[in-house]
Amino acid sequence: MEMTSKEIFISCAFLVAFLIFIVWATFFSKQAKLKSDSMEEFALGGRGFGYFIVVCTLIGVFLPASAYTGWYSWAMYEGLIAQYIVVYSIAAFFIMYLFTQRIWIWGKNFNLLTQPDFLQLRFRSKPLSYVGAVSGLIIEAPWMIIEFASIGWLIAAVTGGVVNREIGILIAGSLVIAYTIYGGMRSVAVAEIVKGILVLVVVIIGSVLIIYKLHGGFGNMYENILAVLPQNMTFNTGGAYTYSYWNSIILTGTLGCFGWLSMFARVYTAKSVKEVKKSASGGAIFMVLISVLLYIVAVGAILIPGAADSGEMAFFFMAKEAFGPVFLGLSGVMVLAAAMGFIAVVISAHSVVITENLIKPFKQNMTENQRRKYSRITILVYGIICMIIAMQDLPNLAHIAIVAYEGVVQIIPVIIFGIFWRRANKWSGGIGYVVGLIIAIGLALYPMEIFGAWSGGVIGLVVNTIINIILGFAIKKEPYVDKLFDVVKTYKENAKGEQIVTEDSVEALNVACDLKAQ
Repeated sequence: MEMTSKEIFISCAFLVAFLIFIVWATFFSKQAKLKSDSMEEFALGGRGFGYFIVVCTLIGVFLPASAYTGWYSWAMYEGLIAQYIVVYSIAAFFIMYLFTQRIWIWGKNFNLLTQPDFLQLRFRSKPLSYVGAVSGLIIEAPWMIIEFASIGWLIAAVTGGVVNREIGILIAGSLVIAYTIYGGMRSVAVAEIVKGILVLVVVIIGSVLIIYKLHGGFGNMYENILAVLPQNMTFNTGGAYTYSYWNSIILTGTLGCFGWLSMFARVYTAKSVKEVKKSASGGAIFMVLISVLLYIVAVGAILIPGAADSGEMAFFFMAKEAFGPVFLGLSGVMVLAAAMGFIAVVISAHSVVITENLIKPFKQNMTENQRRKYSRITILVYGIICMIIAMQDLPNLAHIAIVAYEGVVQIIPVIIFGIFWRRANKWSGGIGYVVGLIIAIGLALYPMEIFGAWSGGVIGLVVNTIINIILGFAIKKEPYVDKLFDVVKTYKENAKGEQIVTEDSVEALNVACDLKAQ
């Protein structure tokens, strides 16, 4: 993407101004400072985040920087197949609305900080919590690498190649690691607010303007695509993909996001069940507007001369082509904010998992200060490793993520059955998860014709679910499970999101304290 010196100066000015603002906001603003020395404050912002912050962090799951690089270029080259993200993200928000209430209540009452904490509480199985922690880290790590790589692409694009991909990763990546170490989830929240505002303005308004500026309207764009590349207007891209594959990636995408370690951290940050539910419903509405418009523009990008040659940087090419360096700079800032916000949430969640679930069990007498220290060291080391890998040559980023979801989704039966079914136990969850993961990875590496185009993740999920059901009925239910569910049953909130204390809830909370002590 060729740019004049003046255009480079203008677009770079936006990036520099944003980075200066982020430094101020995440290191010096009152909102970014930790309110206490507790691990809960560092990991979850004291469970005090309101509606808009939670919405922004949840949307970040589905619209990270890679949505504007790998997915955008995929939609440009192959059409509607990439819009599976629109379907699965909306479906995911619906499921989120249904079961995040229980996750939040248990998290609040038992001071849970991580997904493995939930597994340990619900199933009383240290091996299961260890497996969940380790596999979650391994499976979710590719997304970290994708986001660091996307930072490199966007900075190279916005600066006209003056700042190369590796230097871009180093500059922005170091900043996000630094402010996450400094302020934990508080600093992350500040960056997420900025990202949320930029996404609403740049994507929703910018997408409509781009379509009218470059295509003369929605109708003209679709007519031209049908005339030139009609296969791009079908979900199977003229036969390149099967509808079974389309259904598979939607299913694994919808369920897979709930296997993310960082998803539990996002839910736990909310200050009440009310805020979680509002965030889930509001997030679905925002995702419809944002993702549909973004990928409509992406599908039409193939018609614009030069866009196809831009590859991963096609989004930035379209921004510059439509409205010049000013809009390019603004778009670059938005994508950079998305990447930094995503990285910060995930790396923070992972550092807490490593500290609380992999180190703390072997160092029982760790103080709050020591736990925060280990988390901060983990953020630094983990971030540096991901940056180094991201600087290497990588294949199509979107396809890496889809393969990762094949494994992510296998934790879902453990979580879903654990939340809703009292008969779920450590044997049903553990055996089902391991078998499902083996099948998913095996079929991803060695596909079998007998399953047609259904992905290994879906086949593994089916087997996983069956095992959970069979062993759930076969093994006797443990008495403590009913006490856990009573905590949820007796929990009530008023219109302000404050807990209503009743005799039943007091009794349930007392039981909760006894269970926590055990």
